[in-house]
Amino acid sequence: MGYSGVTYRVPCDSGGWSNNPNTDLIKSENMADCSNINLHRGGRETRGGIAEINETPITDSVQVMGIFQFKKKSGTTIIVTGTTDGKIQKDYATELKSGLQTGKYFDFTVFEDNLYICNGYNVPQVWDGALAATHGLGLPAACIGALAGDGAGNVENGTHSYKVTFVTASGETTGSSKSNVVTVADKTANGQVDLTGIAVGPTGTTSRIVYRTVAGDAGDYKLLTTLGNNTATTYTDNVADASLTDTLPTTNTAALIPSDWTGTNFPKAMIKHGRGVSERLWAYGCPSNPEAIYVSTSGAAEFPDATVIKIVIETGDGFGIVGMVEFGDRLIALGKRRPYLIDDTELDTANWGYIDGQWEGGVAHNRLVVKTPNDVIAMSEDGEIYSIISAQTYGDYIAQSLTRPVYIDQWIRENIALSKIAQFHMVYDSVLRAVKIFMVRKNQTYVDVCLVYFIDKNPETGWTKHQLADTYFASCSTEVEVSTGVWKVYAGGVTGHAYSLEEDEANDDGVYYYSGFLLPELNFDNPRTPKRYDKGWLVIKPQGEETITVNLIVDGEYISGGALLIDENGNNIGDEDGEIIGGGSLVEWTITAEGASDKLSNLGFSIGIIGNRIQAEIFNNVVDEKFFVSQILFDHVPLQAMVA
Repeated sequence: MGYSGVTYRVPCDSGGWSNNPNTDLIKSENMADCSNINLHRGGRETRGGIAEINETPITDSVQVMGIFQFKKKSGTTIIVTGTTDGKIQKDYATELKSGLQTGKYFDFTVFEDNLYICNGYNVPQVWDGALAATHGLGLPAACIGALAGDGAGNVENGTHSYKVTFVTASGETTGSSKSNVVTVADKTANGQVDLTGIAVGPTGTTSRIVYRTVAGDAGDYKLLTTLGNNTATTYTDNVADASLTDTLPTTNTAALIPSDWTGTNFPKAMIKHGRGVSERLWAYGCPSNPEAIYVSTSGAAEFPDATVIKIVIETGDGFGIVGMVEFGDRLIALGKRRPYLIDDTELDTANWGYIDGQWEGGVAHNRLVVKTPNDVIAMSEDGEIYSIISAQTYGDYIAQSLTRPVYIDQWIRENIALSKIAQFHMVYDSVLRAVKIFMVRKNQTYVDVCLVYFIDKNPETGWTKHQLADTYFASCSTEVEVSTGVWKVYAGGVTGHAYSLEEDEANDDGVYYYSGFLLPELNFDNPRTPKRYDKGWLVIKPQGEETITVNLIVDGEYISGGALLIDENGNNIGDEDGEIIGGGSLVEWTITAEGASDKLSNLGFSIGIIGNRIQAEIFNNVVDEKFFVSQILFDHVPLQAMVA
């Protein structure tokens, strides 16, 4: 005998998370709540796990404040990190720089095959991917010293190191980072030192000066020689300590960087913008004059004081420009409250400037604006997440909010510690085609939750929430190409580790996490009519032998107490006198898939409850198990229809 009732279908390919407090009006295909669910494959599935990348933490297990994949034109790729102790590392192990200000976030930009690193406090660092250390912008890189092996010489026995300066018409820079230490054991046998890798200076450099320490590698660096050109990269040192003269300058007078880049007033970030050979670096976020944007020489990462282009934007709020993003051929500068469109179309750079954006709305800081293939997403200081491109068209960032249509803005205000917005960050995941916004919940110290917006959907259907299993996983984030055409989001952690997100195993660094969602209160398009809920069905794509648990809520109450007994077709079971048989208390249903398959499977669970509205919480709470739900079906009988 076939089923004589009605089947109600809930598709899982179109609905996202809605936080509408009026749950009766949440669309049936949406989720009233969710945790650790992805939507990018046409259903609802468990998100991927988090896996540790570097088993050995970065020295001293410090918090990672920036992570980036530096891809050289040669094809070499290097992971570069910046940590809260003011250090920069490559591939988590090799220190490239120390002594920078502590507690600062790092920004990374690649230009002309070099990596530029800013922190808003120290002079921007430059690295070519090969040298043993970074060097300051407008300053020389460290040279390399080695015993020449040419017999007796005058360099005193003991240890020595070297520094280099650039000289211009305006003056001289401070010194480079120190070279490696060279030990002269017996100058009568091997007393000369070959220097290689002496840096060539930027435009305007007329000569270089090499300085050296006396034996013992102590005291001031003293002038060894002047290279009266900007071409030579080698020198052989055969000079006694007594012949060393002037000491290394402590003030930079070479004017190779803007004169107001001094002390602790340096850019927070840089962005590359332009076309072809006219590409330039645009620097912003100097703490003493945050309204200023500095533009490099065309085709070069040079900011000479005499010719640097400086655009000052009066934001009127004291915060200046806190973010910049390029979309198409347009460069957008963002204050905390409004945007500004950079006008750099004139051939004469003297005519460059800006116009106020036609919409209200800014960004909290530079780590909370991200470009997708078809949009720019930003988070403002009040917690609003919106589309910049839509706001540009319609003029109102709140009207173009991505969170308000489903009341996620309300969830943010109620659950997120906006006072810690400086720790929040965004990244675009090109595999999920989703923007991930990492946040700190109230009463938490570090990031522990991530809102996810799937860009191929709309604000009413595109949101989910990922709850991280702990708070040490995601201090910062970036997307990396782990192999040809394979992309992953990497996150820098709080304890010196980096982590890969959306891994195959469903655990966060070995820790279990709940994955599930809650359907809205379903009235089957008729809230006044009681129904007898006979049987439910999960249409799934088996991921293995996963266990899926279903909790049911009828008319606002989790099911408890008596229930009607039904057969596998959803029909009531009666006794010999024809009376319907009642069963015991039902709390949850557990159903298990039978092995991974590309074919859809129907998993059924008997219900036998009467009510007006029904909800289902569908979840997995077993470590390393995932599920994929395509749709949910409810077999039921409208009771008024039965009476009629």
